[in-house]
Amino acid sequence: LSAPAPSGGANLTLSNNNANVTVPANLVIPAGQSSGSFTATVASIASNQTAQLSASYNGGLQSFNLSLTAPAQLTGISCAPATLGSNASSTCTVTLSQAAISAVLVSIGSNTAALTVPSGISLAAGQSSATFAATTGTISTAQNASVTATLGSQQQSAAISLTVTVQPSSLSCSPGTVTAPGSAACTVSLSAPAPSGGANLTLSNNN
Repeated sequence: LSAPAPSGGANLTLSNNNANVTVPANLVIPAGQSSGSFTATVASIASNQTAQLSASYNGGLQSFNLSLTAPAQLTGISCAPATLGSNASSTCTVTLSQAAISAVLVSIGSNTAALTVPSGISLAAGQSSATFAATTGTISTAQNASVTATLGSQQQSAAISLTVTVQPSSLSCSPGTVTAPGSAACTVSLSAPAPSGGANLTLSNNN
């Protein structure tokens, strides 16, 4: 106050312009004192904001702009390449809305055992993104995998297509011995069914 509160105290009216901030309706400063204190309580917020706190008394008004800082939000996850065969890896990036104020642990998951990811990834204070590897073993069945990042109630996901690498797995001929001139019927087996459009194998011999 500009002077000590009068006899009976000074009953100030408090207000603010942000619904995410709660202040008491009034503040009574005891007689003879020139200042008092109150608590401004901030609810959960998803983005940085400003609240203007005001105190009025006897036609006088004073205001203060209170900055509200939101925790970093999980905004995305991406993986490149987005298509993997057997024994391959993709680099996945987790992104936050802003630099973390303090260390943040983001949980990571995969919807298939064919794609291995870490259980979580830590972002230190000041970081807004981090990377990890998603790796495959032997892919026997083509499928779509989903990599999920979770931070509290927030969740983001990225899709990775897992493909089967088709290769010759065996070659046999019957009869195994040919009396010239003559021929043999040969069969090539593939490691997986041929893809759409077929599999065009290159044949050769050393004689």
